Amino acid sequence: VLLQSIQNYRKISQNGANFKNLPSNDSEALSDPRFGEQIIVDCGDDNDICLGDVYSCVGGDDTSSSVLKLRVTAPRKSGRELDIKNRTAPGRKGVYHLATSTAMAGWFCQVLSEGSLTEGSELVLVERPHPKWTLQELAKSIYGGEGDATALVRCKPSWGRSEEELKELLAIPYLSECGWKEKLRTIQRHKEERKQPIPYLVSKENNEASSSVVASVLGVYGRADALDEFMARSQVPSGIFAPIQGLKDYAFYHIYDEDFLLKQKLQERNRRAVLMQSIQNYRHIIEEAKTNPHFECFPRTEMDVLLDPCFGEQLILDYPSSDVCLGDLIAATDGSTARFRVTSPRKPCNEIDNRNETVYGPKGLRIYTLSTALAGWFCSVEMEGEVKKGTTFELVERPYPQWPVTEVAKAVYGGEGDPKAAARGAASW
Repeated sequence: VLLQSIQNYRKISQNGANFKNLPSNDSEALSDPRFGEQIIVDCGDDNDICLGDVYSCVGGDDTSSSVLKLRVTAPRKSGRELDIKNRTAPGRKGVYHLATSTAMAGWFCQVLSEGSLTEGSELVLVERPHPKWTLQELAKSIYGGEGDATALVRCKPSWGRSEEELKELLAIPYLSECGWKEKLRTIQRHKEERKQPIPYLVSKENNEASSSVVASVLGVYGRADALDEFMARSQVPSGIFAPIQGLKDYAFYHIYDEDFLLKQKLQERNRRAVLMQSIQNYRHIIEEAKTNPHFECFPRTEMDVLLDPCFGEQLILDYPSSDVCLGDLIAATDGSTARFRVTSPRKPCNEIDNRNETVYGPKGLRIYTLSTALAGWFCSVEMEGEVKKGTTFELVERPYPQWPVTEVAKAVYGGEGDPKAAARGAASW
């Protein structure tokens, strides 16, 4: 059950013009709730709901013998849909950012015993096992930027408190997985992953690479379990890539959902089997984000993107997209039989803006990357094989050297045939 308080609505309404489309008074909030809640309560002035609290329902018009009992499991970890629904700006000016770090999007409860609830009923506190962890304190500790100030801007989890407190939270059985426990485990995993060296193609020590090698793998990514994020990815040690399926044991939207798969020719599915991205593309966008306020939520460092990719890719390579041509065939050089053929630049959709909290339209990341091939490129799997972090590739075949993926993207979506088409993300010639 998702609960929200009238006090949270009042606090949010005090943010003025940024939130002009949200309810401005109690009556509007009660008649048009905006956070997907099932119950709105009056918490009084203290509003000190704690993790693990148990509330029992009394009073109201209910005459049933059963007593409803609820246990608080987590603040609501919202997402970009809050900004979309309430027509607030993406980024720091949006309600999503405000609510995530302050627990003002409401809170989830587990139903311990079935019962009825009516207008006028009271929820009475009967148990408080963790008074230290108010919902506001919990949200602040994970999403308040205490471990990384840039994480607050990007609405990402971080941890700046003791390891003992982190383990304390993980040990609380009531704490929800989605958006909370899973993020704490991600923080722990990223702490270890940050210690690992990045296998750049050109060694920073000797500044040279084998002349036959054109790319190295900096990360392999499967689909993450995070339900509160768009295109969530998590790093895996290695993966088997197969024709049509792409990365084995994972399903990705870019090869379509199961019902739609049946309608597609196998050849077409294989052309989109794997999405690759380059660290050079990320460097370009990171640099742009330093001065572009619309990209304020984009990661700030290469390590950030290697831990938490932004485009839904399965592989991040040290391989400039300007060096990638349509039809290129690359083969692993470390004993693996994996071979990939470049089939097209990635044509990004609005999920790119959703994932990276940029505005829709000409100022967003989707349009910015569309005509430049900065969103990566698709490949077919020509031969099954294992790919892992550090795998290197050599160029086996280049049938179309006149068509780098950057040139393909520019020719079709760069507005050369119609300058207005580029702003719309439409093709022209």
